[in-house]
Amino acid sequence: MTSEPKPPASPDVPDALGSVGTIGVDEELDGVSLDGLDLTGIAATGARIGESRVTHVDLSQAVLSRGTVHDAVWSGGSLANARLDDAQIRRSRFEGVRATGLNLTRAALDDVVFVDCRLDLALFRAAKLSRVRFEDCRLHDADLFEARLTSVVFEDCDLRTVSWTDASFSASELRGCDLTGGSSLERLRGVRMPWEDVLRSAGEIALAAGIVVVE
Repeated sequence: MTSEPKPPASPDVPDALGSVGTIGVDEELDGVSLDGLDLTGIAATGARIGESRVTHVDLSQAVLSRGTVHDAVWSGGSLANARLDDAQIRRSRFEGVRATGLNLTRAALDDVVFVDCRLDLALFRAAKLSRVRFEDCRLHDADLFEARLTSVVFEDCDLRTVSWTDASFSASELRGCDLTGGSSLERLRGVRMPWEDVLRSAGEIALAAGIVVVE
C-alpha cells in the first residue's frame, strides 16, 4: 500500500519586518515586507527572499530564475507568466495568488502550500516537489512533464487537461479533483484517491489504461 503523504512544514516569519520597494538581481532580502508594489516585468534573476511577507505585489512577467524563496508568506498579487525556473522554494505559503503561466521548470519545491491560487497553464516540467499541498487551486492545462512528486496532495483542485507525461509519484494523494481530459493519466500509478473519486474519474482512468468500454 502507498504510504500517506507527509505534511508540509510551516514557514517561519518574524513578527517585525522591514520594508522594501523593489527586488534586484542577486539581491538577498531577509525579514522584509513587500506590500502593494507594482513590479511587473522586473528582472531579478538569482534574488533571494527569506523570512518575509509578500502582499498584493504584482510580479507578472517578472524574471526570478535561479532565485530562492524560503520561509515566506505570499498573499494575493500576481505571478502570472513570471519565471521561477531553476528556483528553490522552501517552507512557504501562497494564498490567493494569480499565477497563470508561472514557469517553475526544474524548480525544487519543499514544504510549500498553495491555497486558492490560479496555476492554470503553469509549467512544472522536470520540477521536484516534496511535501507540497494544493488546496482549491485551478491547475487546468498545467504541464508536469517529468515532474517528481513526493508527499504531494491535490485537494479540490481543477486538474482538467493537465499533462502528466513521464511524471512520477510517491506517497501522494488526489482528493475531490477533476481529471477530465488529462493526458498520460497512467502516470498517476500509486497515487492515493478516495473510492468516490475513483468512480467519478473511472472513464478517464479507463481511457488511459486502454480499456475499451462496451454497451
